[in-house]
Amino acid sequence: MDETPCPYVTGTVTRYCTLTPFTLTDAEREAIEVCAAAANNPGEFRPALYRGDQIAATLRGLLERTDRT
Repeated sequence: MDETPCPYVTGTVTRYCTLTPFTLTDAEREAIEVCAAAANNPGEFRPALYRGDQIAATLRGLLERTDRT
């Protein structure tokens, strides 16, 4: 068995693994959904309709929150 502690600690933990599932905020989930829709049909994507600056900030915050360094 590997004696290294789990690197994905997000809440209550045992010695090896987290017991708290990873969750997204409503804003993070919405931002991901908008980006997925834009990737699926880029010809119809209009950033002005989706508060592009707010979505970008939300996704940057998600990346910072989940940074493992």
